[in-house]
Amino acid sequence: MGLRTKEEMFKDLKPKIQSKAESLLNWFREREKVLVALSGGVDSSVIAAFAYLALNDNAVAVTGVSPTLAKSELEDAKIIASRIGIQHIILDYDKLANHQVGKNEENRCYYCRNELGRLMRSIAYKMEVKTLVDGGIFEDISMRRPGVKAFRENGVVSPLQEIGITKDDVRELAQSVGLPNFNKPSNACLASRFPYGQTITRQALTRVDEAEMMIKKITGARQIRVRIHIDIARIEVAPLERKMFFKDSVMDLINEKMRKIGFQYVTLDLAGYRTGSLDEALKYDI
Repeated sequence: MGLRTKEEMFKDLKPKIQSKAESLLNWFREREKVLVALSGGVDSSVIAAFAYLALNDNAVAVTGVSPTLAKSELEDAKIIASRIGIQHIILDYDKLANHQVGKNEENRCYYCRNELGRLMRSIAYKMEVKTLVDGGIFEDISMRRPGVKAFRENGVVSPLQEIGITKDDVRELAQSVGLPNFNKPSNACLASRFPYGQTITRQALTRVDEAEMMIKKITGARQIRVRIHIDIARIEVAPLERKMFFKDSVMDLINEKMRKIGFQYVTLDLAGYRTGSLDEALKYDI
């Protein structure tokens, strides 16, 4: 099953969202060929879908595969690309080869995105593509995003931001066009689980990925982060899903499996999941 037609999509949208959808289609129609950074999340999925609706085979998606990408995210990206029908390039590279990423300082995201942006430019040059895009949304403008600066320096632009499309808009557009991940919780690369200044290793990333998949399987929770503070694993779960942990047998099982994975102490953050919780310790100007 592929995407819904424009007519099918528009009949379910409110007039305000219809206008944004048309603006997004027109944005792509004004380009000859585009390369889309597809992470597997709903934002980049919508970008890939609309690029394909507007340009067909002149839209190409690329997913960067590195130790910082959760296995489930790669699988989601493959599923979404197949659903859309867009050409999908899987780009294997190692972010940790750049020691600035492993050092995990406050500008880590800059070096991560700079590497991916550079590789995207290389692919675009070979394919004679002039426009590189990502799924940055309107809300990202007011958030601390060092990676955005790196993408901009590499010529990657964010049509959703330019048009003023919000997260809620994105979910409506994803559902209207027939994307199966329209209600998928937000995610971020596994490097975001480590406090700044704490070294990131391939082994530590593997542990985090394994831990999050295990906890989701045991509890049924959809929004999970396992933040690593040296030998302490701090579990964040969506506030409305915290109750899924409030059973002795569940907590005992998670603790047992987490210790087998390699964590000495296991805690549940009572405040629950919130975006960029590790930035709370930073002082910066927006």
